[in-house]
Amino acid sequence: MSEEQSTETPAVEMPATETDVTTQPAPVKRGPGRPRKNATGDTTPRRRGRPPKSAGATSARRGRPPKAMSLVMEFEREIEGRFQARLDKAAAQIEALKVELKASQQREKAALKLFEKQQKALNKFVTNWSTKELAKVQKAAEPKKRRGRPRKNA
Repeated sequence: MSEEQSTETPAVEMPATETDVTTQPAPVKRGPGRPRKNATGDTTPRRRGRPPKSAGATSARRGRPPKAMSLVMEFEREIEGRFQARLDKAAAQIEALKVELKASQQREKAALKLFEKQQKALNKFVTNWSTKELAKVQKAAEPKKRRGRPRKNA
């Protein structure tokens, strides 16, 4: 019996390690930033962080919200509607002011052109007038020639 006991000792199995070639294929290297393929060939990336709410336990409340909540939501919608109306009104005023600004800038450009033309015309008139007047003054300053009989030099 002692021999039978020694031969019947259970063999201890060694757990499979990661280096065991028979259980897992060698990992395939992929480009930077790309997830590794699972052993099953699934290519979906693993999520990190907190799971989405739909995946976890659902809330106990479902269906219609309580009356107080609906009143709050209605009040918020009313406030949002008022705010949107104010925004629309302000946007319309801004557009009107932009149109008015553009028109005033065009009037200003036209006035500047007119002013420049007026200045040119004024300068031209002043230079012509001054030359004529200067010619008159110079003519008046010259000694007059005497007409008549020439005088004898004594």
